[in-house]
Parts: sequence; structure tokens; C-alpha cells
Amino acid sequence: MNHEQSLESQAAERYLLEEMSEMDRHRFEEHYFSCAECAESVRLGAMLAANSRAAFAREPARREAPARSRSWLDWLRVPMLAPSAVALALACVVGYQALVQMPELRAGLAAQAVDPVALHSASRGVEPLVPVASGPGFFSVAVLVTAEVQAGLLSYKLTDGSGRQAASGTAQVPAPGRSLILLFPNSSVRTGNRYTLRIQQSGRDLGELPFVATGR
Repeated sequence: MNHEQSLESQAAERYLLEEMSEMDRHRFEEHYFSCAECAESVRLGAMLAANSRAAFAREPARREAPARSRSWLDWLRVPMLAPSAVALALACVVGYQALVQMPELRAGLAAQAVDPVALHSASRGVEPLVPVASGPGFFSVAVLVTAEVQAGLLSYKLTDGSGRQAASGTAQVPAPGRSLILLFPNSSVRTGNRYTLRIQQSGRDLGELPFVATGR
């Protein structure tokens, strides 16, 4: 999924409302992980939901007015009330979905410590073991780009032993001497399997970095 497809399909809204199939959800997670704009949309949506839940909790209970017969004039008042009512209802649904039913989203937005495993080329022999926790969250790897690169973007692709793509994205070229830190959803890999991280720039291969995902 690219950014234009995400916008056209209203992916952020559907993700928060949990209206995506499992395949579309994984595709969007891979995209918004590397897209600052979509990640910000998801973050703001979850924040709005949390604020709405807090507002509902503070609002005092209202006394119900005695029942009365409706007249045709009541229908004129409905359009004036509908926008706020719909907005509050949507915020309530989004808040419940995002903060109660979607632990993966909560884990992705929460502050967390990063302890990346350094990856190296296959020519160095033993493949690194990357611990991956079960359930929601992310695991991290560090790559020291030693090939000559130009300022700008790098692309990366994570594939399993059969060549199936597990994740992909783009990242800024790190400053000289600094490692490229990448985070991947835990759900993108299976423990016990071998994976290869390929780094490219403008179609030129900069390295193939294998590792084995292990349980934590």
C-alpha cells in the first residue's frame, strides 16, 4: 500500500474503526510504519478518541424531559443537532475500538525503550539472533551502512526464507558513522524462521543482512 492508496481508501479511519480485513490491516501497518503523515493521522485519531472518552466521563448525567408528542417542526431541528451527535458517536466508537479492542495500536503509540540488534552481512558467518516478543509491539534492528550512498532515501525489504515479503519501506540515509535503526511489527515475522533484510538505493543493492527471529 502506498500513500495515495491510503488516502483514497481512507485507510487510517478504517484502521481505527477496525473495518479492514486482516490482510489490509497488515498492509496498512507496513505503510504507516514508514509514512510519517499516516502515522500522525492514526496518532491524532487515537488521541481524539481518548479525549472524547474523558469528556464523556466528566459530563454530568442529564435529567430526562417528560415525553411529549413530536411535531413536524422537530424535523427542522434534527440537521442542527446531527453534526455534533454524529461526531460524538464516532469519537466514542473510535475511542472504544482504539483504546479497548486494538492492543496493537496502543502498543505502537506508547513510549517504549529500543534495544536494536546489530545486523551484519552473510559473509561474516554466524547469523544474528533477533528476539521477537509474542503479541503486539515491535522489534528493532540496527544496520551500519558502509557502502557509498548519496543523501536522501534508502529502501529496505524484509523477506523470509521462501522469498515472501514480510515488510518494506523507506528511510533517510543516516549520518556518517551512525547506524540505521529500523522497527518492524512483531506480527511481520514468525519465531524460528530465517529472514533477510535487503537495503537498496536507487535500485542499487547496498547489502543483504540475514538473521533468525527467536522468541523472547
